[in-house]
Amino acid sequence: SFLSTSRKDTLPMALAVSADKDPPIHGILFAITIPSTVYNTPFASIRDISNFNSEDEVLFSMHSTFRVISMAPIDDYHRVHEVRLTM
Repeated sequence: SFLSTSRKDTLPMALAVSADKDPPIHGILFAITIPSTVYNTPFASIRDISNFNSEDEVLFSMHSTFRVISMAPIDDYHRVHEVRLTM
């Protein structure tokens, strides 16, 4: 798989958790897995040119397709969910 980064102490996690303080808003954190058998996936790591150097940011093609594997609430947060996707 690709992008095995931790969700703890990351900007995306902080933004998703901030929704827990605002009742009408729900936070969603996407966890994307790219199987090693997918060779022609149009994506690019922008870690070295990103404004957030500590993040492993990746750009996907506009026409990338993902399949939802699961969706579950993140522990300790009522309105924050993790959605697991795969290509």
